[in-house]
Amino acid sequence: MRGAKLWETNTCINFTEDASAKNRIRVTSGSGCQSHVGKNGGEQTMMLGYGCAYTYMTAHEIGHALGFMHTVQRHDRDEFITINNKAISSSYYGDFLKLSPQQNDNFGLPYDYGDIMHYPADYTTFNGEPAIKPKDEMYIQTLGSPFPSFNEYSMMNELYGCKELCKPVTSAECAMGGFPHPRDCTKCICPTGYGGVLCNERPSGCGNTVQASSNWTDLVDILKRKWNDPNEYTMCNYWIESPEGTTIEVKLRYYPWDYSDYGCKYAGFEIKTNKDQTCTGFRWCSPAIAGKVFRSYTNRVPLITYTSLSWDPIKAVFEYRYVSARPDA
Repeated sequence: MRGAKLWETNTCINFTEDASAKNRIRVTSGSGCQSHVGKNGGEQTMMLGYGCAYTYMTAHEIGHALGFMHTVQRHDRDEFITINNKAISSSYYGDFLKLSPQQNDNFGLPYDYGDIMHYPADYTTFNGEPAIKPKDEMYIQTLGSPFPSFNEYSMMNELYGCKELCKPVTSAECAMGGFPHPRDCTKCICPTGYGGVLCNERPSGCGNTVQASSNWTDLVDILKRKWNDPNEYTMCNYWIESPEGTTIEVKLRYYPWDYSDYGCKYAGFEIKTNKDQTCTGFRWCSPAIAGKVFRSYTNRVPLITYTSLSWDPIKAVFEYRYVSARPDA
C-alpha cells in the first residue's frame, strides 16, 4: 500500500502483514474511507471503499490510524482558518469540532495548510461556498493536499519517538528546519524544495537554479509524467536566487488550463515565498492567480511543479526579479 510506504519511508514506523498479531489493522472495502483514530487494541478496521485506493486517501486514513486528527481540529486553528458553518451540513459538524490543548499536542510545530490531514476548502459544503477559508486567501487551493507535509512527517516522528533514535553528537546538522532521518541519522528529512544530505541543496532531478536580475525574467517549465513511471507524480524543483540583501518577486504568467480542484491533486505548482520554509508554500493549479506577485523574505525562492498526468505536457511560465529587502523580513 503506497500510502503506508509514505509514512514508513519518512519515519521509524514499520508496516508488516501479520493476520495473527494481537494489535492489527484490517483493511476492508466498505462505504467510504474511514479509520479509527489511534490504537484501539485488538483488531481494528480501516475501510477503503470505492474511490479510496488513491495514495493520498490511504495515507490520510493511515494517518488517522497512527493517531492524527484532522488539521482543522487543531486547538490553534482559529488563527489560520475560518469555519463557514453556513456551508456545512449539520451531520458533519462533528468533523469540525476544535480540540483543546490538552487533547491536541502538536509538539510546537506550525499549522500547515498543506497537510494531507487538512480538509479541502469545499469539504461537505452544500451551498457552493467554501466551508473552510484560510486567513491568507492565497492558500485556498493548497487545502486538501495529496502529499503529507514536512511538518506532518516531523510530527509523526515526534509522536512515535523516532527523533530520539538520533543522538545529537553523531547526527546530521540539518539546515532549513530539517531533522535527522531516524533510519540513517547522518542524513536529513527536508522541507519541500530542499534536498541533499543536509537540506542545503536543491533537490536532485528535474529543475535548476536560476539567478534573478532587477528585470522580470521568464522561467518556463514543461512537465509530463511518463505513462510507465512507477511514481504517481513527476516533479521539478527550481531555486530562484538573488544577491544578498535583496528579496525576490515571483508571479505566474501562463498556465494552460484550470485544474482548480482544491488540493491540486492532479497537477500544480508551489511557490515558496512564505516566511517559515518548513511549511508548504502557495500551491495552485489554475491560471486564476496569473499576475499576482508573491514576494519572498530572503534571497532564495524554491519553486516546485508537479503532475500525475501522462497524456499532455503542461507548460507553465513564471516571471521573477529581485527587489530590495523587505522591512518585515
